[in-house]
Amino acid sequence: MSSVNPSQGITLAGRTIALCLLVGAIAACLWLYPAPVYSKPAPASPAGPTSDPARSTEQDVRARQASPDKNEANTDTDIDIIHGLGTKPPDTNSKPAPARPTSDHARSACQGVRLCQVNPDKNEADTDIDIIAIHGLDTKSPDTWTWVDPSDRNNKVNWLADTRMLPARFPIARIFTCDWPAGLFKEKSTIQMTVKELARSLLLGIRSRPGADKGRPILFIASCLGGLILIQAMVIAAEPGSEYTSLWRATGGVVFLATPFRGTAFQDIARAAILFLEVPARLAGETVSDLLDNLKASTPFLQDLVGDFTRTYKQRDQPCQLAIFYETKPGNLLRKVDSGSARLDIVPNPIALERAHVEMNKFSGPNDPDFHAVAGRIDIILGDIRNGYPMDEADALISSLPVAHEAAFDSHAEEHNARCHPDTRAELLCQIRQWADDPHGESVFWLNGMAGTGKSTISRTVAKSFADDGRLGASFFFKKGEGDRGKATLFFPTIAGQLVHRIPALRRFVREAIDADAAIARKALKDQFEKLIIEPIGHVHHVTATMIVVDALDECDGEKDVGTIISLLAQAKALSPMRLRIFITSRPELPIRLGFKNVQGKYQDLALHQIPEPIVERDISAFLAHELARIRDDYNSQALEGLELPLDWPDDDVIRSLAQMAVPLFIFAATVCRFVHDKGRSNPTNRLKKVLEYRMATHASRLDKLDTTYLPVLNQLTFERTDQDKADLLAEFRDVVGPIVLLAQPLSVRSLARLLNTKAEDIHCQLNSLHSVLSVPQTIDAPVRLFHLSFRDFLVDPTKRAKEFWIDETQYHQKLADRCIQLLHQYLRRDICGLQVPGKLRSEVDQRTIDAALPPEAQYACQYWVHHLRESKCSLRDGSPVHNLLKSHLLHWLESLSLLGRISESVGMPANAIEISGFFRDIRRVVLSSWSIIDIAPLQVYASALVFSPARKDDWNACWQTMEHSDYVNSVAFSPDSKLVASGSYDKTVKIWDAATGICTQTLEGHSDCVRSVAFSPDSKLVASGSHDETVKIWDAATGICTQTLEGHSDWVSSVAFSPDSKLVASGSHDKTVKIWDAATGICTQTLEGHSDWVSSVAFSPDSKLVASGSDDETVKIWDAATGICMQTLEGHNYSVRSVAFSPDSKLVASGSHDKTVKIWDAATGICTQTLEGHSDWVSSVAFSPDSKLVASGSHDETVKIWDAATGICTQTLEGHSDCVRSVAFSPDSKLVASGSRDKTVKIWDAATGICTQTLEGHSDWVSSVAFSPDSKLVASGSHDKTVKIWDAATGICTQTLEGHSHSVDFSTLLTSWSDDAKSPTHQDYGIGSDGKWIMRGLENWLWLPSGSRPGCSAVAASTIAIGCSSGRVLIMTFPAVS
Repeated sequence: MSSVNPSQGITLAGRTIALCLLVGAIAACLWLYPAPVYSKPAPASPAGPTSDPARSTEQDVRARQASPDKNEANTDTDIDIIHGLGTKPPDTNSKPAPARPTSDHARSACQGVRLCQVNPDKNEADTDIDIIAIHGLDTKSPDTWTWVDPSDRNNKVNWLADTRMLPARFPIARIFTCDWPAGLFKEKSTIQMTVKELARSLLLGIRSRPGADKGRPILFIASCLGGLILIQAMVIAAEPGSEYTSLWRATGGVVFLATPFRGTAFQDIARAAILFLEVPARLAGETVSDLLDNLKASTPFLQDLVGDFTRTYKQRDQPCQLAIFYETKPGNLLRKVDSGSARLDIVPNPIALERAHVEMNKFSGPNDPDFHAVAGRIDIILGDIRNGYPMDEADALISSLPVAHEAAFDSHAEEHNARCHPDTRAELLCQIRQWADDPHGESVFWLNGMAGTGKSTISRTVAKSFADDGRLGASFFFKKGEGDRGKATLFFPTIAGQLVHRIPALRRFVREAIDADAAIARKALKDQFEKLIIEPIGHVHHVTATMIVVDALDECDGEKDVGTIISLLAQAKALSPMRLRIFITSRPELPIRLGFKNVQGKYQDLALHQIPEPIVERDISAFLAHELARIRDDYNSQALEGLELPLDWPDDDVIRSLAQMAVPLFIFAATVCRFVHDKGRSNPTNRLKKVLEYRMATHASRLDKLDTTYLPVLNQLTFERTDQDKADLLAEFRDVVGPIVLLAQPLSVRSLARLLNTKAEDIHCQLNSLHSVLSVPQTIDAPVRLFHLSFRDFLVDPTKRAKEFWIDETQYHQKLADRCIQLLHQYLRRDICGLQVPGKLRSEVDQRTIDAALPPEAQYACQYWVHHLRESKCSLRDGSPVHNLLKSHLLHWLESLSLLGRISESVGMPANAIEISGFFRDIRRVVLSSWSIIDIAPLQVYASALVFSPARKDDWNACWQTMEHSDYVNSVAFSPDSKLVASGSYDKTVKIWDAATGICTQTLEGHSDCVRSVAFSPDSKLVASGSHDETVKIWDAATGICTQTLEGHSDWVSSVAFSPDSKLVASGSHDKTVKIWDAATGICTQTLEGHSDWVSSVAFSPDSKLVASGSDDETVKIWDAATGICMQTLEGHNYSVRSVAFSPDSKLVASGSHDKTVKIWDAATGICTQTLEGHSDWVSSVAFSPDSKLVASGSHDETVKIWDAATGICTQTLEGHSDCVRSVAFSPDSKLVASGSRDKTVKIWDAATGICTQTLEGHSDWVSSVAFSPDSKLVASGSHDKTVKIWDAATGICTQTLEGHSHSVDFSTLLTSWSDDAKSPTHQDYGIGSDGKWIMRGLENWLWLPSGSRPGCSAVAASTIAIGCSSGRVLIMTFPAVS
């Protein structure tokens, strides 16, 4: 028996194990990489890899088109396909694409990958999109895209080139493949290209394809590692200043096939595979490609790449659709790129294919179901590229715009309203048509006329005429008392929605506007007009004139809004390349006349009441003849034989008399015809006689036109009644008709009965006699409407108080308010729609669910009880029905308003009782602080709105509003009427805010660099802004329109100021000059030269005669504003002067300097009357008290000093800030001083005692500017934290910043690390959503986090969540335990 040497046994066993491992690794590799992987690559051709390191990046990447029968002229899209593991590029004799120079940082010296067209019969002229396929590691085209029949190796199908497959599905697309050096092995002497180098080479090759310079849209198909190279290429292309930006913008979609964005699921085997692949590689004198490292489990490189691409994609301003497919079947060993590996956060729903990894880019034929899945997705993306955006998503977004559905001329509400009879208004309609067709005509036609002259009938006729011609873009028929049809805020969104419907090419651009700002419909009218209408129209080529019809503009709510709409519409000709024609009708009310006066020369107009009377009488006669003949024929069709009206009824004299009574009111003629035609009453002849009885009264001027129009109808109600019957009937009339004419929105008979707490039958009986003046529907659930607003005017006219049909507005508004409140007590309750999930969005709630919970009368009560309360002018008292309603149902009401999309109705409620006033104040603060979330998620009124509000009403901090820019805020200013705040920012914009609501009323865009200074004109109408772009702009504060751009400075503008008479603007610049401008014309009237360094501050004297300027040249100069002569040069500072101010009596000038002093100068003589010394660091800001007696100065020494201007004595040193003071301001009553500091706070001081009465905390960065409102009640502060805050300056308000129901500590003492568990809630656990805005329970949004409470870091322990905020706060919240 032979013996075995132990060492030999070990060696043998080791070899056996090693051999097994090698066999296993090879098996793994065979699964990963088909047989061609192991064959030695062919010798490098001139187009292939080279051993010359200097040339390696130039020549080892080429691309070929996979469908060479398709060329640039007969395709419409390039489909770039990037393939995956398994094949290598085929040999090719095609010449490389022409080389282009690349940027310095590119390693590809001359040329990139070469594209090969699969369908060369398609060229650029007959195609519009390119499909480009990119393969993965160790593959080649066409093998990587080719399926091989296992039973017949000769049966092969390349789905990119097969004429039954992709070319057939997309006949007007060019299809390309591209080959990059994807070999698994490389020669040892070859320098391996990195993913970034491959990406740059890929970009260069794609850019070299024919037609690329024309921005042809691209769809990519990327397989495995090819997808990683592609997203790296996209990141590079999207970099600012990249030479490949056009390719990034041209990319309309990407289909990823088994791309391992998060690495592979077999990292250990991947390591083993690399280890054992070294063996055959060394045998061949080669080494394994470094690129295989990128397929391991998620590496820092891969994490960074995916993160960069995700951020780049989110910042993209054009649509680009992504689709991800992953495998579900394991290969030889185990699954490779599964749903976890193929996941991108920006693609929420990756698509599974039941196949193994090596099959993911191969399909057996046109009937392969997985081919249909991939091609179907490509089809959707290509369709969306051609249409600009997914149709359904775009429509859904556009449908989300709040619109007035009944405002269009062809809406159901307008369906039965009259159009002009063919024999009437012929000359006028012809004139309107000529205006619309004139390419040189004005863009606006204003048709005005007094009530009842037929304006709306003309509007409907014009709209119908242009609609029939296909030229009507949109229409909006305002109507007072019709809810949304009176709201200016819905005007432009409604117009935009209709324009998109009629001009589909606008869809993409309107969708982009909504994408960019989901709240655009709540923004200022100017922003709505520009973003939803003018900018989208600017992208569309539309040859024919497009008509917009706007009827009854005088019935729009809000006089200021009316003027703004007129001003904006008048800009259409200058702003829009599309030939817009805007036809407007209105009464000639004062706000309308003023609005058109401000746009003189930009419109054409015509007054209906100025049309010659004979023409009007003729038209009314034609209308009467036609309508009365129709009434006659209708009556005769039902009359007994022998009782018919004669065929010549009524005779010409009657028609003439009626027409003369009517002129110029068409509403008279229409009402008479309805009255005469009213069935169930006396015969038409008798009713016509009743009307004619008023003829003599009219001639005697005892009755006005409306009396003549409506009294014949109403007097029939009381005809031959006893006094008691008459009194009862009139009371019933007022109780029914009074509410109807005062309703803010029409209601049906059923809803009216419930609202008024009466029987529907009684209402119907009362209305049955009023068909001549009210549109009374046939069904109980259709709304009752006024035929014409003049009927309401007639009934509520105060001059008719003694008339029996007069209706007391205030009395019936009070009754409506009371009934609304009673209904709310009946319906309101928590979670009225049964949503259950606190974070459920309103958009996810079916309208039928809302309607079932809140029937029409309850919806009306929710929306309009405040309106009726305000119009009733009643005094509120503690313990009143209003007070009781809010104590019982405040949150329920807010929830219901949110469900109805009307949360804004809760702001601005009247309150004049002590307790209820404080209650309303708190309501307003809750709504304003949580507006954005309550508006979209109704149940957050019980969650976020409460959690992040103080537990006690006295615990509110002083901040009313936080208003955000996207960069530092440099300057803030109140309008002199205290209603507005202007802020200038590094984000290049000026924003105007409503100081009461915090709503941004205007975003003034136009500067090309940061805005350093803003100022209101003393009349509050204009805003001036100075910018680093070397210009000053003057803006209309109401419309946001830039009225002047003042150019002339050659360096930054650092300061602007209006003269007190609003006529002049002064600007100081780093170009060392001060310029004075005429605010009306924009002409530079004076250039004040003399400073030898930057001008940092300018100020007008209160009498407008002088200008003071402070400069870095250490001087202050006083100039004559009229002549530009330098009156005084005030020398004495020995460092730059950063702030100057005139005393209110114009006699003194104060200057603050970096030399740590304040100087007071006599403005007339230039003598320094006081040098105020005491600060130990730079003085950054000075201000006079309004009574000229005191001067306040803020310094980098962290103090504010108050000085006696006459004696120079420091009366107060205000200490408390912990960093330099940047800005100081006196209150207009001289009692308070506000200071803003780099310590992130604003402090309010008593000027007499020096006591700090308030410390206003809330900013998270420097406070750079503070200002008091002219009424001394509010303080505005602008900060480097990108916000403006408005604070209540009154005493008694808590001076601290409270943190709701949370604990405030230094978060570093509480949290030493944060947990990813908070980011990814699973099952029913609590956690924080990926966007950081929501605390989630499982997959449901649960609690919304305001911006100041969002996590910088977080941790979760069971049902308790700790959040560390960037401000230094820590929130600890405990939720009910999850069962």
